[in-house]
Amino acid sequence: MTGIRISTPTASIDGLEAKFVDVDGIRTRYYELGRPDAAAMLLCHGGLPGVSDANVWSLNLAPLGQHFHVFAADKLASGLTDAPAPDVPYTMALQTRHMYRFLQTVGISSAHLVGQSFGGLLITRLALHHAELARSMVIVDSATTAPEVGDYEARRQGMQREPARDEREAVTRGLHRLSFDRSHISDELIDATLLIQRTPAMQAWKRRWATEEPRFMDDYQRTKLETLQHLEAGELKEVPTLLYWARNDPTAILEQGRAVFDLLATTNPRLRMIEVNHAGHFHFREYPDEFVDNVTRFIQRFAP
Repeated sequence: MTGIRISTPTASIDGLEAKFVDVDGIRTRYYELGRPDAAAMLLCHGGLPGVSDANVWSLNLAPLGQHFHVFAADKLASGLTDAPAPDVPYTMALQTRHMYRFLQTVGISSAHLVGQSFGGLLITRLALHHAELARSMVIVDSATTAPEVGDYEARRQGMQREPARDEREAVTRGLHRLSFDRSHISDELIDATLLIQRTPAMQAWKRRWATEEPRFMDDYQRTKLETLQHLEAGELKEVPTLLYWARNDPTAILEQGRAVFDLLATTNPRLRMIEVNHAGHFHFREYPDEFVDNVTRFIQRFAP
């Protein structure tokens, strides 16, 4: 599988330095921190292809690296990771395979899996298809891994806004809408996002996505339904699972997190849930120390 080649600076932030590795012909950007002899941890960012990237974990990587061997990669066609070849349809299965092959390429055979938003569905698919991989799961504000409760369409309409004057304003407004405490939204984060969005490869992907999106969304809906059926059947009952949800997230509402809890509770004795008040979709950035402490304690207790 070959991809669109990217050749730009690493767009790293907060004193970190991203790396690149070839994953089946896909140039993949990732962060790696922590002791190589510690248990591995994979952080999966959210967003549709081309929207978000691994920089969202920048405030958590070093603190988590004190306890784990931490990896955070840009998903397929996100950040500075290549897109699949033009003749290869983008699907959840393709995205999941890329992340699995990334782990194999960097020598990781088992890991604590942490996924936010769309990343929550990705790590759940990894755990379902590769039982040996998941030492534990932390699902963070992931409507894509939750039953449809509440009125999502009304919430989506409520988030509609006037067109932004420029790209910087669009990126800033998007982060503001999803955050409760906006102090985590640094100029450096916005600059890196703009750098990525302006690369020729990302511009090409955006044009391609206009035709890919309908097919992908159909595939996503089928994948989500299938995943919820697997979860209800208790297929991940042996995997210690932490649900970590924000009360004030306007997209992955708290009721959805509780619905996931109810779905898993009858079969998984090592299921726990944390609800965070005054917190939005990026609460792991809004309260990074609290997030790291809670995730670390959960793993130390239930999946050492």
